[in-house]
Formats: sequence, structure tokens, C-alpha cells
Amino acid sequence: MAAVAAVAPTLPEFAGWRKAQTQTLTPVQAGLAENQAAALGEYGLVSVERDVFQRGDRQIHIEGLRFHDSRGAFGAFTFLRPANFHPFDIGQKDEQAASGGTSILFTRGEWLIRVEMDELTAMTAAEMRDLAARIPVRGDPALSLQIGR
Repeated sequence: MAAVAAVAPTLPEFAGWRKAQTQTLTPVQAGLAENQAAALGEYGLVSVERDVFQRGDRQIHIEGLRFHDSRGAFGAFTFLRPANFHPFDIGQKDEQAASGGTSILFTRGEWLIRVEMDELTAMTAAEMRDLAARIPVRGDPALSLQIGR
């Protein structure tokens, strides 16, 4: 699985948020609950990236689950989306997004992104749109350059 970690793009810094900690894990290393591990495995989970981002004295946690393709990310979105979440606009055509409280869940290509904000601000939506726009997806020239294809 080391090859996956070497090839997997890391989630980008965005909107002034800088990575303070990052961890890329295989599905087994991620320690998912048994029912989640089984379902996400069926959807084609490849790797899990867990990051802590900081900006000033604020901190947010982002988990990126990378699947073999966008169908897997969409399936995981429908499986993990809490019933009380409402639609959220991340500014990306054909992607899914929902939020509830300080949590945001969205797809971007083969990625399912789970965000836990420390607080919601007037800029949260713009920050999430910036993050989504910066995540390279398969077929994106930025990804090809990043992994040397």
C-alpha cells in the first residue's frame, strides 16, 4: 500500500488555512468502524487523509477519503450523509455537498471530504468553495503534473 500513499495527492491548503498536521492512511490503518469499513470498502476506498488546518488561533479538521472513482465517492456520500444535513453549495458542477452544524460533507471527483469547522463564519461557504476548487481530480492536468503522469 506504500505506492498508494506515494501517488495519492494530498489535500491542498486553501483560503489562508495552512496544514498543521497531516496523516495519510490505508483503509485498515484508518480504524474505521466495522460497518463503515465494510461499506466504504465496497465503494472502493483507497486511502484516508486526516489533516488539521490552522489559521491564526483557529483550527479545523478535514478528512479526505479517496476512492477508485467518483462513483465510489458519491456512494460513500449517500451512505455517510446524516439525515439532518441540508444542501450546501461548493460551487462545483455535478458534485454533492451537505452540511449540518459545524460539519460539511462533499464530493470532489474521487474524493469524499469531511470537514469539521471550529465555528461557522460569514466566510465558511467561500472557504469551502476555494477548497473544492483546489482539489485535483483524475483527468485534471494539475493531478497529472503532481504525480508525474
